[in-house]
Amino acid sequence: MRKAGLVARDKHPGLVCLLLTVVSITASAQDQIALPMPKNPNELLLLVQKQNRLTNADISPWHLKISVKQLDASGGVMATSQMEEFWAGPSKYKLIYTNPTGSMSEYATEKGLFRSAGTPTPPGPLMQAGNAFTNPIFESESVIEKWILKRENRKEEDGAKLVCLSTEGIRVGAERHDFTGSTYCLDAAQPSLVSRLNPVSSGGEAVYTRSDIQNFHGFFVPREVNLTVGGKRTLEAHLDVLEDLTQAEDALFVPPPDAVPAPVVKMIAVSSGVAQAMREQGAAPVYPPAAEAAGISGTVVLEARIGKDGSVSDLRVVQGPQELQQAAIDAVRTWKYKAYLLNGEAVEVRTQVNVVFRLH
Repeated sequence: MRKAGLVARDKHPGLVCLLLTVVSITASAQDQIALPMPKNPNELLLLVQKQNRLTNADISPWHLKISVKQLDASGGVMATSQMEEFWAGPSKYKLIYTNPTGSMSEYATEKGLFRSAGTPTPPGPLMQAGNAFTNPIFESESVIEKWILKRENRKEEDGAKLVCLSTEGIRVGAERHDFTGSTYCLDAAQPSLVSRLNPVSSGGEAVYTRSDIQNFHGFFVPREVNLTVGGKRTLEAHLDVLEDLTQAEDALFVPPPDAVPAPVVKMIAVSSGVAQAMREQGAAPVYPPAAEAAGISGTVVLEARIGKDGSVSDLRVVQGPQELQQAAIDAVRTWKYKAYLLNGEAVEVRTQVNVVFRLH
């Protein structure tokens, strides 16, 4: 690993002076991170989460910049955007989003998250692309520990060997709840995340692929990220800059006088696995006698809203055998969940619920 120093000189009084160390990182075999690969799939996924996340508490401050292209149905460039981040801790970072509708800056402080006044909210794809570089496995450790994971070895067409971990359910106490969740594929030799596959409500799959993976101070960072939905590429992102932020004035992270608190999200989307872990009580689905006699089985997928009080509303069938749909709805209507907390405040949640009917 080679390092080169770069000093941004203070040519103009009053401007922040930064000392940046540019780290040249390569993907050669000698730069592989030698870490034991746990056999237990949950322990392995927790290791992958840690080693592919740049927002760990034990990583030194850094500066990152990415460029993003959103593609239309024919593969043409529909929009271009940029994201830049200066990170010195969970409550000390600055994000700058630039897209065709304007630019916006966010500042994390001990008093909360602030946003530059009068600026548009950055588009979802730009924020998701940023997470694919800095925090690709965003579920909490406590949820991952409860997941039921299937581990399998795969070999790509180019000969690359992968280990893939597929989410098949979650354990809540003594109960097992089955659902189809994300699949995470990593390098068979080291815990570097290569892809994340998510099922989507419209059917098909959304796949984030991370390529040209580099070693940055013992953490894995891709140079390229692509998103494919239903077999069509919809997003391409490139890592333009990743460097050490070895010294920075605190003024860099101070919101301007006209900054306003970031709006509180009133309802957010969470994965079905997270929702399963939040469930506290409710009736089990009753197998319709006619469907059971006819040998009909399968999974009914519902979209649901979980209120601040944990109650379920706005149920809608996404897919599943018609003969089983009403039984699934009747059961889920009785379910009660723990409140989902965002910054300590209960918020409404939109999620998917998977109700599995199996013939004995």
